[in-house]
Amino acid sequence: MRIIFKFFISSILAVVFFNANAQTSRNINIIVLDENNSYLSGVELTFPNGSKAIFQGNKKIPYKVQNGSQVINLVDSVQAKKEGYTTARIEFYMADDELVLLMKSNKPKEIKDEHDLKLDALQEVSSHTVKTHRNIYHSQLEKKPINKARTISAVIMYNNAPVKQVKVIYHELDFSTNDSGKVKLPLMAAEDLKLYIEGYKVVSNKLVGEEIIISTESLTSKQVYVQKLSLAAIEIEKEEEQFEHTNERLTSQIEEIVTKLKTDKTLTEPERVELQDYLKVLSHSMERNDNYYLKSKSKRDSLLEILRVMLLEKDAQNSYNLGKLKELEAKSNAEKAEFHKEIMITGGIAVVLLLIASGFVILAGKLKKQKTEVERQKEEITTLYTDVSDNISAAKVIQNTILPTTEIIRKEIPEAFVYYHPRDVVSGDFYWCHRDGNRFIIAAVDCTGHGVAGAFMTFIGYKILNQVTRDNQGLNAGQILTLLNKELIESLNQYQTGKTNAGMDIALCVFEDGKNTVEFSGANNPLYILRNGEILQTKADKQGIGGKQREINFQFANNVVEIQKGDKIFLFSDGYAGQIGGPSGNEKYMFNRFRDLLVKISSLPLENREAELESTFQAWRGSYEQLDDLLVIGLTV
Repeated sequence: MRIIFKFFISSILAVVFFNANAQTSRNINIIVLDENNSYLSGVELTFPNGSKAIFQGNKKIPYKVQNGSQVINLVDSVQAKKEGYTTARIEFYMADDELVLLMKSNKPKEIKDEHDLKLDALQEVSSHTVKTHRNIYHSQLEKKPINKARTISAVIMYNNAPVKQVKVIYHELDFSTNDSGKVKLPLMAAEDLKLYIEGYKVVSNKLVGEEIIISTESLTSKQVYVQKLSLAAIEIEKEEEQFEHTNERLTSQIEEIVTKLKTDKTLTEPERVELQDYLKVLSHSMERNDNYYLKSKSKRDSLLEILRVMLLEKDAQNSYNLGKLKELEAKSNAEKAEFHKEIMITGGIAVVLLLIASGFVILAGKLKKQKTEVERQKEEITTLYTDVSDNISAAKVIQNTILPTTEIIRKEIPEAFVYYHPRDVVSGDFYWCHRDGNRFIIAAVDCTGHGVAGAFMTFIGYKILNQVTRDNQGLNAGQILTLLNKELIESLNQYQTGKTNAGMDIALCVFEDGKNTVEFSGANNPLYILRNGEILQTKADKQGIGGKQREINFQFANNVVEIQKGDKIFLFSDGYAGQIGGPSGNEKYMFNRFRDLLVKISSLPLENREAELESTFQAWRGSYEQLDDLLVIGLTV
């Protein structure tokens, strides 16, 4: 069964990664600067494929590459030609996909008097410059020798031997080591070396001469699955971000043209026709971008379906393994008891029948055989336990890919933190956010159960939340929860079977740009707003998402709450308040203490709030085990 499952996963992964890598080509944008950090026009560029182009001012020249080797070839081979200038250095900026050629004038530098230097300084202050992290001063060009290729050679090592012909992924570009285990990588001076090596984990790296020696550890087959799934998830997420950015840009241009057509009465008929034609082109581009987005969404949903199948299989396998563990432990304990009993009997017999050597030898052989069997069963139990632990660790990596990073949330609300502390390796709590036009939606979700069962529910909740908000734009908070409830009940077939009460509690907020209100809807979990040292509570509906229902097609309330600048908003699960511990050793933390704690941490610097929540929880818990998953989201508006 395990071999069939691994073959199934490998086959699907092969299809997913073939599709994910089918569109890995990207444009490298090329610009040319002089030693004064200004765009240098009229430069003739010759590319590795023999094509040529003229760089004109600030208009970037795109060059398409398919993989990392082509990037290296571009950096090494691109030639720039302009009378009176030579190429001083080439810089490749991974984050922006830009290749910057720095050219130096061959003319001798004038010796300027103090008056001229002051004029130059005033002109520099008033002039426009390109991005500050690309400021290359003339003095630096004088000191540095000409170095066309800003690259570095890396050697991949495993057990003190080079790793030959292995795939290396660096900033989403594919490279491959040669027969000496070497790979040439583009590198910026201040850039960290971050890369994935297929089938291996980076342990350390060390600069030796002109090469970086990278030591690795071999990954198990399960860890390779996790590595590939993580890369696929990152790839799909970046594709979707790119589609969203493109749609925002196209929407802005379309709105600008529509406004101009409606309001500008000075437009001539030819100008109006030209704008209308351009509007059609933009609309077609947006439609095409939407189609690409839907393909990416389908690809992401397919990946989630694979993860769902994996969790189901792992859950079933873990249940079987745990049952087997208990069975073997019971059998082992019984045999140990029998073993000790026979030792006692043997001891008594040995005293009485010391001279019967042959019987003693036979009994000793039997005892040795039983001891060997006990040790074999112990080893089998250890192997099964390791297998269960590996499966759950793999599920944790997969679950973390669906959680938005703190940076994504702070892009929308700068003063934000997330305290997330699962009870087990994987969690039944998760947090989620989504940008819907001029609205930002964020939620804290507490699913039924914890561990593997709870984690399975988080994937279902994540998928349905994405589906509801992306297929039905503009919904208020109450409508989102109403639809989420309906879709979850249908997904789990709860109307017909009634076999499961699985569901989730949730607190969800919708912020609209420029408004001093927030929409809130809650399923059992309330909203807290801290203002002037006082906690203001907006109650939730006493109804969960899925599970037992008070009525068919329950409609969740949409609460519109006024907010003020400096208000601190909290969304959370009930795990923190429900923890047992304290001085008496058998007392719940309760929500009154939790509210006081939120007031206390709000006076601390942002970076210290999570730590204070953690230290307070551990002090309260003491020697008691953690009872539930913990989730607290704090947002300052």
